[in-house]
Amino acid sequence: MEDVRFELLELIAEGEQVLARARLGGRGVSSGLEADLEAVTMFTLEGGKVVRMRPYPDLESARKALG
Repeated sequence: MEDVRFELLELIAEGEQVLARARLGGRGVSSGLEADLEAVTMFTLEGGKVVRMRPYPDLESARKALG
């Protein structure tokens, strides 16, 4: 991939966890095809530091994992 882009769309704080919704994009080096996807990562904090990161395919899945 080249011309890789990362755009933070939303942060959702839930206690010691933060959901980060982001859009990722770029272009294939050989093919020239554009790629664009949205992803959600759950960050778990302890003492103000990130101790775990878990990716999810969408916000609904990440919210379910929060319990």
